[in-house]
Amino acid sequence: MEGDLADPLSIVGGEHSGDLLSVGDSSILVGDKDELKEYLISRPSRLERFFFDIEEELKLYPRKKACDLEDLIYTIISRKQQWLREFPPLLFGEKSLYRKGIKLIERKDYPAAQEVLKSYLDQYKNSPLSRPVKMFYSVSCFLNSILEEALSTIMEILESEEDEISKIARFFVCNMGLYESGFKLLYNGPDYSADLFRILRADSRRVRKVSSDQIVVEEGRKCGSAIFLLRGEMILLKRRGDEDSVLFSLRSPNSIGEVQLLSKSKWDATVIAKGKSEYILVDRNRLVQNLINKSPQDGFKMVEYILGYMRQTGAY
Repeated sequence: MEGDLADPLSIVGGEHSGDLLSVGDSSILVGDKDELKEYLISRPSRLERFFFDIEEELKLYPRKKACDLEDLIYTIISRKQQWLREFPPLLFGEKSLYRKGIKLIERKDYPAAQEVLKSYLDQYKNSPLSRPVKMFYSVSCFLNSILEEALSTIMEILESEEDEISKIARFFVCNMGLYESGFKLLYNGPDYSADLFRILRADSRRVRKVSSDQIVVEEGRKCGSAIFLLRGEMILLKRRGDEDSVLFSLRSPNSIGEVQLLSKSKWDATVIAKGKSEYILVDRNRLVQNLINKSPQDGFKMVEYILGYMRQTGAY
């Protein structure tokens, strides 16, 4: 359609998702990411239209890209022989522990699997095979409701070179019931400017100050506002079984909830503001007003963040 951006996911993916065919007497403006950014920032009305298109796509996205976690775990387990060849063990005893740990996952004895795979990592942490073992260990921790350990192990995987294991690890995080929170952990962002936080703070009547730890939003509640942290720290918790696990913390200036707000979904984690923190809740209309109209460079960052989320959660 006239005025639309073709193939917006190419902004964050680096590759086109298909062929583009012009029909009849058409004019097409072509540019790289930086040129597009400059074009949209200088024309907030175009940026706003682009944002609305992405927002509509995001509302449909969870239904279009839903991932079956059991299928994902099956996919990970199906790589066991391939990874054994790609990351050959160096010492006697490695292979037996590797196979035993995976077999226990297949038998759904997750505590035993976690114990065996942890034993492997304690003994053979410098072996090439330790890389896929970390992936299986994080799966066993997740299935055993120990999310903090699962996430910290995945972050260790991501410290090394980019390969199939790191790609699967990223996808796993974004599909273990975390969604935006998982994406935030992996990629941080959006790296909003200090000017935006000054704009938000100027509306002093809306700034909330907490003297002690306070729940801002609870997991499972519908998201009606994004949270912008102006000062202090926020902790994200995830319920797994009967317990809450600490996922990670965010320090100011920061934000969480843009994706959940615009997709009209529920919070995927509980957010707690630590004592002496200050934050502001920003609904959808104020988000557009502040990030598109008042600070369009930050509006582009938000759109880029949302596109990155859409690409990552449907990437594998």
